[in-house]
Amino acid sequence: MLRGLQPLKRLEAQIERAGKRSHNAADPLPPIELTSAPQEVYSLASTINRLLEAVARGQQKEKRFLNDAAHQLRTPLAGLIGQTELALHESHEPQVRERLHKVLSAAQRSAHLVHQLLQLARSESNVPMQPLDLPQLACEVAREWTAKALAAGIDLGYEGEEQLRVLGHPLLLREALNNLIDNALHYAGTGATVTVRVHLTAPGMAALAVEDDGPGVPAEHLGDLFARFWRGSDKAGGCGLGLSIVDEIALRHAGQTFAEPVVPHGLRVGISLPALT
Repeated sequence: MLRGLQPLKRLEAQIERAGKRSHNAADPLPPIELTSAPQEVYSLASTINRLLEAVARGQQKEKRFLNDAAHQLRTPLAGLIGQTELALHESHEPQVRERLHKVLSAAQRSAHLVHQLLQLARSESNVPMQPLDLPQLACEVAREWTAKALAAGIDLGYEGEEQLRVLGHPLLLREALNNLIDNALHYAGTGATVTVRVHLTAPGMAALAVEDDGPGVPAEHLGDLFARFWRGSDKAGGCGLGLSIVDEIALRHAGQTFAEPVVPHGLRVGISLPALT
């Protein structure tokens, strides 16, 4: 009986090795090498390969559609926003202006959603990695948000390591941090303090996080934060994609996202990724 199961055990080991060759969870699983597949399960291995190929084609088709659709929507939405702003400038009728403001708000939300969809499609693509200084990148991005934070009555700053190198893609990591800061500024509220942090966690791991002392998120919903289109409140302005993009970017960097409450109140959200020694 045990001897009869040996070909399946060998196939299981080969599939496990194929999974380890995949760079991270977002990559498609490579096909099984049929030349080394046990002869007794050769047909099964061939069927699994055909299934993997079909899944990979479906994923690529979905990504192309998402990218193409978002690109096609950008131009008309930009035109709609521009024309609405022009109409607001020329109109002085209160009722007309009220309706135009609603149209403008809806168009801006749609444009933001399109931008997020494009970033989501890009974050799921294969990208080249390079050594970079994570604290330097974090400080640069935080400075870019200073004006918006001040306008919202929020104290934005940086705390953490002065130098910590990781292997990553600068544009994707900047987009991840942009989404983390945007999310904190949006939900923390006027008078809050938002802190960008970079520090070592477990040996060989770096954490890039944004912490705020706002109302936070109930413990039972912490696991929902990175789900697509999930929103923590009905506050206008968000589309529920920002943190799911952060999650995809973490996967591309062989890392993972985390969300945890801050005592006495607040939220810390970020990504953990391998550090360069």
